[in-house]
Amino acid sequence: MITLLNAPKLENKHARVYEQLCAMWGSKECFDYLKELTIQYVDMQLEGFEFGVMVELSNLITKHNEQFPKYDHILDIYHNCI
Repeated sequence: MITLLNAPKLENKHARVYEQLCAMWGSKECFDYLKELTIQYVDMQLEGFEFGVMVELSNLITKHNEQFPKYDHILDIYHNCI
């Protein structure tokens, strides 16, 4: 498991989600999970996360994509959903 930086709100308020992201970091499944977490919020299907946590999730998507650019094409699909 790696430690994700700059996600203290997520780690403190949603420890299970944070731990899952740490365990999956670097995989397509991690990116898919991040996308799923943010799209559910945008669609208002769930109560969602507070704004600060959403900012951290968005930053993690960007960080993941920078570190693992083989998922670049997935971002186009993600942006079309919001």
